[in-house]
Amino acid sequence: MRKLFLSLMILALLLPLPSCASYGSLFEEHTEEISEETQSYDTASTIVFSQSRYIFTGDTNAISPAGSSFYIIKGGTYKISGKLTDGNIIIDAEGECVRLVFCNLEIYCDSLTPIQVNNASEVIIETEAETKNTLECLDKSKTAILSQAALTIVNNGTLSVNGLALYENKT
Repeated sequence: MRKLFLSLMILALLLPLPSCASYGSLFEEHTEEISEETQSYDTASTIVFSQSRYIFTGDTNAISPAGSSFYIIKGGTYKISGKLTDGNIIIDAEGECVRLVFCNLEIYCDSLTPIQVNNASEVIIETEAETKNTLECLDKSKTAILSQAALTIVNNGTLSVNGLALYENKT
């Protein structure tokens, strides 16, 4: 039994991490290239929340802050850190892949959904290694993550989700 468990763990480690490339069968060969934007953290846009402000580096047409909400409106990789209180991140990147890399991110909301995906082809939430990340909605009737797109969570660090998580397939 222990050998089977070890074999499965090794196999899981050898499988590639999800990317924004199209998926088919596990056994099909894919020749599509992943866009440079989503391949490397070096080209990622960064969002740092600090008290009631944020610092953003990257394509300024890719984001749209509005009140306590922070909209991501273009596909790509976004490395996000800091603390956001009573605000949320809304993804509305029509038909594009969005990768969120959490790096010691904390989002606490009274009545908002911390991560809300309205429109995207796929969303990947990844926690950077050796980081602690928290998504919390204090209103227990609300969700902490709401996605209407394909959603993948890759945990290299720690992700605490306090509240409901809901995936709704609208296709």
